[in-house]
Amino acid sequence: MAVRATDPVLTIIVLGRASIGARLSDEPGVRVVRASSPFDALGELGFLDPAHPSPLLVIDLAELAPEEIPAFVAAAKRVEPGVRIIGAGEPARITAVESWIAADAGAADWSRVIHPKAADRPHLVPEDEPPSPAPATDESWADDDAALTALLAGRDLLGPILARVRRAFTPHEVRLQPVIEGNSDPTTRANTPGETSVVIQHRGRTLGWLIGPASIREQLLPAARWLALWLAVQEQHATLRTAALTDALTGAWNRRYFDRFIDSVLSRAKRKRNDVTLLLFDIDDFKSYNDRFGHSAGDGILREVVRLLGSVIRPTDRVCRIGGDEFAVVFDAPDPGAPGRDPASRHPALIVEIARRFQKQIQAHHFPKLGEAAAGSLGISAGLATFPWDASDARGLVEIADRHLLESKRQGKNRLTLGPPSI
Repeated sequence: MAVRATDPVLTIIVLGRASIGARLSDEPGVRVVRASSPFDALGELGFLDPAHPSPLLVIDLAELAPEEIPAFVAAAKRVEPGVRIIGAGEPARITAVESWIAADAGAADWSRVIHPKAADRPHLVPEDEPPSPAPATDESWADDDAALTALLAGRDLLGPILARVRRAFTPHEVRLQPVIEGNSDPTTRANTPGETSVVIQHRGRTLGWLIGPASIREQLLPAARWLALWLAVQEQHATLRTAALTDALTGAWNRRYFDRFIDSVLSRAKRKRNDVTLLLFDIDDFKSYNDRFGHSAGDGILREVVRLLGSVIRPTDRVCRIGGDEFAVVFDAPDPGAPGRDPASRHPALIVEIARRFQKQIQAHHFPKLGEAAAGSLGISAGLATFPWDASDARGLVEIADRHLLESKRQGKNRLTLGPPSI
């Protein structure tokens, strides 16, 4: 049956092997989204259009350890209460999912999963092997609303999860101790009299200890398992965020980060009446260096440019690689007492001074892979625009800085062009 463009589309999120997603993609009326990690799956659930049918989450049961599945299922239900959850894999690994299907099932079986009828549902789970519910002690740790809210907002998870633990054990005092580097045996810890510590581990790696009175040790065990999952999520979240928002070659922030950061900075600047300056620059004749010395040399130039720029900007400024050899620097010091900011200096004048210092560094720097042509052979052309004088929004600021960058090129390159107020 053909699906019309106006028909609502069922979103299927597949956590696990690509072959499952490939089979489901052939089903009419569905949109298949591949999630490379549990964190990605939760994120996809959080961004679904509420007007569309309730989504289907297919979990490759080999992707998670059995003890991780209940917590993940509970988290998915909190993000999207209407989600249907199907486990794909071996029956022996069924736990906490609503129904089950073999990962290598045929098209007819998958179709019944996607579009279930009342008569089909009992057959998806073997009658002699029903899903095992999570132990009662673990279910009490399913109250993850604050942590999930922090996760979806991109905030640090440690505060909400520790607050959750402390509330659960009031009036007892419990605390988290991370692993101490250099500890020869990270699975053990010396306790003071009357105290106990439960190791927090995820997939064989020790993340720390949950410490409290010895009298509540049994209650600390499920809390430690819960903490292990959330600490692992926090670590994975930080890794994924870094990968998503930074340039792998140079370590600078990428275009995605720049678009988000400039909007947020200008929004705050409007409220607090701060100055924000944008510098756009590229390396003059960069393609010729790739052609003459090879792409390895070109990559080395880009890395060195970012390193040199990092040595002259202030801690609150941001360097972003927005194209091949194109960079954007957002100069933002909202706190008059911030390191590197001179309260007596005028904002645009200070930024021009930093930019010209950077230009001189580039000209004088020795780039080893360029051999004899290294010193004095590189130049940058740049354009500068400042909020609120040159533009009142991000788009306008970028357009004016880019116009000034092109003017620097027309004037013979290796120049810095800016508009009023003149410096």
